[in-house]
Amino acid sequence: MSDEYKATTFLTGDVQRQQAKRHIDEARLRELLSYDEKTGIFTRLVAASNSPVGSIVGCASKNGYLRCRLDGQLYYLHRVAFLYMTGSWPTSDIDHIDGCKANNSWANLRHATRKQNTQNISSHTSSISGVRNVYFDKPSGKWQVKIQANGRSHSFGYYADLTEAEAVARNAKRQLHTFCPELRR
Repeated sequence: MSDEYKATTFLTGDVQRQQAKRHIDEARLRELLSYDEKTGIFTRLVAASNSPVGSIVGCASKNGYLRCRLDGQLYYLHRVAFLYMTGSWPTSDIDHIDGCKANNSWANLRHATRKQNTQNISSHTSSISGVRNVYFDKPSGKWQVKIQANGRSHSFGYYADLTEAEAVARNAKRQLHTFCPELRR
């Protein structure tokens, strides 16, 4: 059993699968791409298929994250930015601080556990309220504020007014989600 295989067996889920498929290192990355840490934009230093030198790298995947193909392998650009800036692949999730999956500026990226990263997701697309942690309760006809934290569901009451429920949700989020206390969406 190789040392590389042993090292990846301690990782779990997506991180383990991404570790196993990685072939590019920092030196090769710097041969292929240039990264502007202020804008988060990668540009090509070497032409590739239909992409000339100087072209912007990346297209949005179905989940909204930017990705690109390097040496035949597909990579998420927020993870590539981490490699470019630190010299090593991230060992856990990378959180987009502003919640925008396409903003790969270095100031907008941070290492996070899966639990921390889930504190920064937007409301579900089918959400009636459009506000994270605010749900419509049909039996009462009111808006309920409910937040998951530390493996438990915390209820913060029912409100007739959506604006009031949003304010309560924002306050509750600051108390329970210290990694990402702001409720942006």
